[in-house]
Amino acid sequence: MDKISGGDMWIGLSTDVKPPHVLFFEKDTRAIFLNIDGLPTLIGWVQADHDTLPNPHHTNSLDHADTLDHSNANDHAQAHTPESHTGQTATAAQLNELKGGGQTTLHSHAGGGSSPITVKALSADDTVSTIALAKVTNFNQVVGVGTWAFKYLIRHQAPALTTGIRLAVNHSGTVTSFVWITRFVDVSAAASTAAQDQDAILSTGSVVGAFASRNKFTTTRGTTLSVDTINADMLTIIEGLAVVTVSGNLELWHGSEVAAATVVKANSALILTKIV
Repeated sequence: MDKISGGDMWIGLSTDVKPPHVLFFEKDTRAIFLNIDGLPTLIGWVQADHDTLPNPHHTNSLDHADTLDHSNANDHAQAHTPESHTGQTATAAQLNELKGGGQTTLHSHAGGGSSPITVKALSADDTVSTIALAKVTNFNQVVGVGTWAFKYLIRHQAPALTTGIRLAVNHSGTVTSFVWITRFVDVSAAASTAAQDQDAILSTGSVVGAFASRNKFTTTRGTTLSVDTINADMLTIIEGLAVVTVSGNLELWHGSEVAAATVVKANSALILTKIV
């Protein structure tokens, strides 16, 4: 190794430097590179006495021993305060629940890797025998502030051919817009009759029956009149868009066309997507 004249710096080279190669020095790491045919090759270090050579495999200023944690991109390493989450209508204690977790009902972190889509399945059959609607048990889903698209895939049955179903969607918070439709396959190929058919294979195809609403409801918003087969699965789809200003639960409500049993079956599904 050759000591630089008149100073406490020295230079170590692993090869001789001869033209036409170009020698250059990287200030941050004090590494010396030899430009051979356009490819920089590390050949030594400029170093102060008693200093420690840097690791040539980690020339970036962020070392693997740094405080960056790669184990969970959604993790929060510090407590949350109301000041750090302005606009949230929550207490410091509620915000502190975010520590160590990902998306919650209070808050989601854009770009943190969490999905904007939430899915939920009904855990057990919901049976009613009244015209008045009742909230489907264990099917609530928290929907916070923002714009949301929702889709229910409702599997239902009736023990009598002449018994249809009543359905509605509600949000327990505050919304400025709540538009939704209910649709199903009708038995007719010409015009909807509200007679639902889940085995429709007419050569001309069957029409789709539909009901539409522009508000949330806990009362009937359209009634089908029958099923094509007793105690067999039928599919009704509800789709909508909600603009929520105060958080609440998205709720499915269920009633019977007549005072006879209808059943919303377990594993009926909700697909909820956060738009903004």
